[in-house]
Amino acid sequence: MSDSISDKIEEIALLVVMLFPGDAQTLDLVMDSLAELKKACESDQENQRLVEACNYILEQRESLDDENLIAALNEFATAAQAFTQDNTAGVFPHEKQESPWKSDLSPEADEGLIIEFIEKHSTLMDDFEAAIVQIAQLNEEERTSERLEEFRGYVKSYLHNVKGDAGSVGLSGIEKVTHFIEDILQDTAAEQIIDQLLEYREWVLNVLSAYSGGAVPEKLSDDFIAGLSVESGENLKTGEGTEVEEPQSAESEAELEPYQLDGDPEILVEFIAEAKDHLNEVEELLLSDSDSYGREDLDAMFRAVHSIKGGSSYFNIQEITRTSHATENLMDNARNGNVVFNNALKGIMLDYIAIQRSLLEKTSNAIAGDGMITPSPEAERFLATIDDYLKSLALIEELSLQADLAQMEQENKGPAEKPEEAENKTAPENPAKQPIEEQTPSTQIAPKTAAPAPKKARTSKEKVELKSFVKVETRRLDRLMEYIGEMVISSSMLIRKCRDQLSHDEAVINNTHQLERISREIQEIGMSMRLVPIKGLFQKMSRVVWDTAKKIGKEVHFEMSGEDTELDRTVVEKLADPLMHMVRNAVDHGIETPEDRKAAGKPPKGHVHLSATHGGGSIIIEIRDDGKGLDPEKLLKTAVDKGIVAPGESLSEEEIYMLIFAPGFSTAKVVTDVSGRGVGMDVVRRNIEDMRGRINITSELGKGSCFTIELPLTLAIMEGIETTVGYERFIIPTLSITEFLRPEPEMLSTTLKRGEVLQYRDMFLPIFRLADLFQIPEAYNDPLDATMVIVDTGREMAALQVDDVLGNVSAVIKSLGVMFKQTEGLAGCSILSDGSIGLIVDVSSLLAAAKKKQRNVAREEQLEEHPAGAESMGRIH
Repeated sequence: MSDSISDKIEEIALLVVMLFPGDAQTLDLVMDSLAELKKACESDQENQRLVEACNYILEQRESLDDENLIAALNEFATAAQAFTQDNTAGVFPHEKQESPWKSDLSPEADEGLIIEFIEKHSTLMDDFEAAIVQIAQLNEEERTSERLEEFRGYVKSYLHNVKGDAGSVGLSGIEKVTHFIEDILQDTAAEQIIDQLLEYREWVLNVLSAYSGGAVPEKLSDDFIAGLSVESGENLKTGEGTEVEEPQSAESEAELEPYQLDGDPEILVEFIAEAKDHLNEVEELLLSDSDSYGREDLDAMFRAVHSIKGGSSYFNIQEITRTSHATENLMDNARNGNVVFNNALKGIMLDYIAIQRSLLEKTSNAIAGDGMITPSPEAERFLATIDDYLKSLALIEELSLQADLAQMEQENKGPAEKPEEAENKTAPENPAKQPIEEQTPSTQIAPKTAAPAPKKARTSKEKVELKSFVKVETRRLDRLMEYIGEMVISSSMLIRKCRDQLSHDEAVINNTHQLERISREIQEIGMSMRLVPIKGLFQKMSRVVWDTAKKIGKEVHFEMSGEDTELDRTVVEKLADPLMHMVRNAVDHGIETPEDRKAAGKPPKGHVHLSATHGGGSIIIEIRDDGKGLDPEKLLKTAVDKGIVAPGESLSEEEIYMLIFAPGFSTAKVVTDVSGRGVGMDVVRRNIEDMRGRINITSELGKGSCFTIELPLTLAIMEGIETTVGYERFIIPTLSITEFLRPEPEMLSTTLKRGEVLQYRDMFLPIFRLADLFQIPEAYNDPLDATMVIVDTGREMAALQVDDVLGNVSAVIKSLGVMFKQTEGLAGCSILSDGSIGLIVDVSSLLAAAKKKQRNVAREEQLEEHPAGAESMGRIH
């Protein structure tokens, strides 16, 4: 490529830098230069791409507005400069393929920041939904002005937070839609557009899910805005041309009046710890020995400031939000090359760190006090410093650009024209595009978030314990738990060996006791690290109740209690589907219609109460409703009609209630998209039992029902009782055991239908020998010499015959492997302290397998004695 063509490209690039909308003279110069460049390149085939690019820009002159034309020229200049080095490099505007996201994803979007946005708002959107549903469920009397004001303030504040964060990370579509919703809220109260707010949440989560999965959202922003409608059913304005409002100036923000912090104090403490970590990282970069900072370093500083800004906005820490926003804009200019990161800018960043640490300390003190913060003038002084710095840069750039432009025009016009005349012709009234000046604090300070409703200030006596937090990747935590389990097993084996072989050595025995204690404490600490509050899951159930009630035309008030109860995160994940089915059934089958409730003397609005408590090493979850309750007679008749229960079979009331968990059981007369096929509750029971839990039902006809789920706190470790059967060890879950006993002769009997039976507290329980079920030679064939373990699944009780009971054990659960995974009656295995394998009994499936085997034996005997009656017997069972 000739030097003349390269020089012409550099000339065009310099002119493009000086362009700003409305600068017709400079734009004419650029277009003339493009035409000259095209003519110079046409004779060489190697420059064909450059010729096509010039043609494209020249053709767009009439069709594009100034802003879009300048953007295309900037892209052209960047690609052309790369082309001078390699004629295959660079991407010209006409070669660009339109992104399937269109304008919803900025080309300059930072993937790392978007990931942070997704992690942050995926959780906050759940809180947003919970707040909306809670307001939707209130009746007119409950919708007090204070509650509505608080809700409106929260919605506006959170939407503003989303809009600012989305714009900063390049999610332009979310920014546009959020701004559109904000515009609606200028004229409409938030509680009047409940459906639209929920639609907005679903759309945002769909966008985030699409980005995470490398896909395109089902609806882009323009399509979503066009389809969004108010309660009247009329389409809202299309959103065409919706512009994000210009932020208020720094001067208008500088109100030194006390304000109230928002949010949960514990989560706020966690934010403070994270913010301090971010500041330490930035300070370490700034104080490194490096004299220059690359794009990676500047990106890291930008992300840190951005994260602090987003978190502080959520908690309404106004000074941190405003100073971080101004600093973020400054760093954005630095990393995009609009500002040189020199010592002056380094000093501003160090000042920013010092101020943030001071503001974070003030926030910590406010948490421990009444939650009020009195602004200090240091934040205003810092904002003024940034404003002065950017204005000085803008002035320097203006003078430099004017001089360069005058010189270039003089060269283009020839020597006949005086420099003064050239300057007068080309100097713009409002000089330069100036991306720096456009983003000075006077125009870029974030607007003040909607003021939250007045809250009752905490007294100075109410102290909040400050905690510090550290983020740990989930996979690392899972690996830690695996090794803690291995350590527990190894230490148990070592302790047992030492006690067996060195029992005479007092020091060794003392050390083993200490090791046992430490091992147990590490295990407990490790388990506590996996515990998470059940609040998030409960909040989702609030939406389930609201959606279901709305769909089937019922009025339901939903309440939660104990949502801060903690349990293993794996249990929370597996509990989601079963709980959703049960809550939906409570609304669909339990709560009556408003008309039926009035006829029964009840208020038209039904109540569903979801609670969680700890008890006996387990978590107990209750789904309670004040509906019509379960009708035992109707349930039994349905079960008989469907062939689930044999005619004439005697069942207790509890056993009848448990029939609703039978496969295919449903009392619904009409199949709907909510329920009626009888394919949900049996899956619920199976999922609960897979987690080693159980379900109990209590009900009173006409007054309501209560479903109680009892689950272990964790699925990684199980408390059980170690037993022996012959040469095998079996571990029976403590949760399923009622009692151990050695039977007396008068307690034992044999029946034709049930085989061996144990009389236990006015009940006759079937005896199942583990030795027979697993085909193991047993030590004691006579039940009088063996031990009976009374087990209870919540639906039935039985006696398991074992040889001996060895004692309590904390079993680290291991999988049985592919070959033995489907073995009925077993849930897994564990390595015991002597190195042997203990098989963990799944009591529910064990009893089901035992009864099945018992029926098969009875059927075979019946077939041998009465061949003609066997067929009818098979139909009954």
